[in-house]
Amino acid sequence: MKNTTTYLFAFTLILILASCKSTSHTSVSTDVQGPTVIQKPVIADLNVGEKRVEGTATRKGSFTIGEVKELAIYDALEKSKADVLVEPRFDINKSFNKIEVTVSGYPATYKNFRPMEAQDTIFVDKMQLNSAKINQNTTRKNGRSGKILGIAGGSLATVIGLFFLSIWLF
Repeated sequence: MKNTTTYLFAFTLILILASCKSTSHTSVSTDVQGPTVIQKPVIADLNVGEKRVEGTATRKGSFTIGEVKELAIYDALEKSKADVLVEPRFDINKSFNKIEVTVSGYPATYKNFRPMEAQDTIFVDKMQLNSAKINQNTTRKNGRSGKILGIAGGSLATVIGLFFLSIWLF
């Protein structure tokens, strides 16, 4: 009897310690800059498609949401044979150990690469040449229900654990 209660107590303790957590990460990359590197800006035309394309990715285990987002974008770009996804919108579903991301956006391809000329300066702000800033809004759906389920599950596991602990001790 004590062996069984010990195992149940250990199992309950593991459930309490293994709580679910939802995180969101954003990363920004910039061009190489510094006193020893001088870059001449390159301009390219962007041919944006009129119809949205969709890509999905699902991963289990220790993947981050950012990694699964990248895989979903890769899937969308592969389907459309595009270079970049314009205005991507993400639908993120995360469970205990599974992340599913669906992305939709307009596929675009680069064409006509050329060095920047004087007439191109009206389109490019010189501050944008010095630093890259990306405004990215993240909207979470059902964020509250996930927290409520996590709290309810943790509370239930605690009550069960305390019940078996009381049986084991008395």
